[in-house]
Amino acid sequence: MKPLLALACLLALTACSSGPPSPDWKTDAADLIERYQKHALLGENMLAERYFQRAVTATGGAG
Repeated sequence: MKPLLALACLLALTACSSGPPSPDWKTDAADLIERYQKHALLGENMLAERYFQRAVTATGGAG
């Protein structure tokens, strides 16, 4: 009986541990920042600036 109770408690805890998915703007902005970093480190400043501005725009509507 104890192993069954322990299993039930474990299942209940794992079911409650997941959170809601990240909003689209957050994942989009993170991707754009990664692209910005990559191009900035390569010395491609014009392209890096474009990605940075897009990341700022993506987070602007977040409130």
